[in-house]
Amino acid sequence: MKDKRISDLSVIDNAINDAKYVLDDATPCQRIRKVFIYWTTYLLVVNLLFYAYFKVSTHTGFFENELFSVYSRIFCILSNIISVVIYIRATKKVNVTLKEKNFLKTFAVFPVLLALIKMLPAVFYYINKEIMMQLYDTFSFDLVITFIALFFIMKYFKDKRYKYLLIGLFIYMCITFFLMYYVVNVYVVQSIDMLIFKIEDIIGIINEFSFYQIVVFGLSIYFMKDTDSKQ
Repeated sequence: MKDKRISDLSVIDNAINDAKYVLDDATPCQRIRKVFIYWTTYLLVVNLLFYAYFKVSTHTGFFENELFSVYSRIFCILSNIISVVIYIRATKKVNVTLKEKNFLKTFAVFPVLLALIKMLPAVFYYINKEIMMQLYDTFSFDLVITFIALFFIMKYFKDKRYKYLLIGLFIYMCITFFLMYYVVNVYVVQSIDMLIFKIEDIIGIINEFSFYQIVVFGLSIYFMKDTDSKQ
């Protein structure tokens, strides 16, 4: 009986929010936040595991073993497929309002694109190794996708804090562009400054294990909490 009452209240709340949606008078986000928590938590856990595997393999010498690359590619492909499944299942599991449902459906393109971009080098290893090497050497296009995803979130919530987050991400993208140019092009004519090399190494790890995505979407979840408390 208690569960039924809770369910009825949830239906009533959704109906109220849907009515506000028609009037364009609300920005419901409680369910969006839940979906993002599921998805971002998965990204955090899986990338920490991948990072731990990388560090342990480096210290033990397993990094030089061919099996390291085999396991890494398999893990990369499977984990990115699962990330999309996690997002889709979360949207179906959580009871959402009409406006939230429309947002989550449209936003689904970003988890899919991010997963595809991250797994492409591993997939192309089995198709064309030359393409795989080119993908490793090119700019991290998942940065661009994350930037567009964050812009989409900002347009929905109309919160100026997302604008500051976008500016921060844009600066990070510029630094990444610069370092790729510096390391790839300047290195051929002169030695790399050790500080620049260390910064490039740190940013390489952040990009490889998607830590910047976790920070961006984690802060977005935090902002959503404040938005929800105001409504």
